[in-house]
Amino acid sequence: MDPFWKQIDLAGGGLQSANIRLARLLRRRRVAYALLLLFPVGAHRLYLEDRRGALLYCLGSAAAVLSLSAGAAAVAYAVGAIVLARAVLDVRWIDNTLTRINKRLRIEVYMSQ
Repeated sequence: MDPFWKQIDLAGGGLQSANIRLARLLRRRRVAYALLLLFPVGAHRLYLEDRRGALLYCLGSAAAVLSLSAGAAAVAYAVGAIVLARAVLDVRWIDNTLTRINKRLRIEVYMSQ
């Protein structure tokens, strides 16, 4: 279908209106995985509505940088390795969380009609 037609809203509370709202709200896998590249700041966690996880990534990265600047290289590498290992585990977490969030969004949009 031509993308132009996805932008037209005939107003009202019908299925087309719900689908347009849903298309705007759904989280995308590509975006989540692209943001995983910014794991030291927890960008992928923020995108997937996990503020606590994003904060932990930021704190872990800050602890690694501060340890390295203080001369405790071993501690910095250990903390950095933990943050990196968690990012690797988040590859699977992203799929599960995306499915859960998008399912919740579908229910909210269609039940609000």
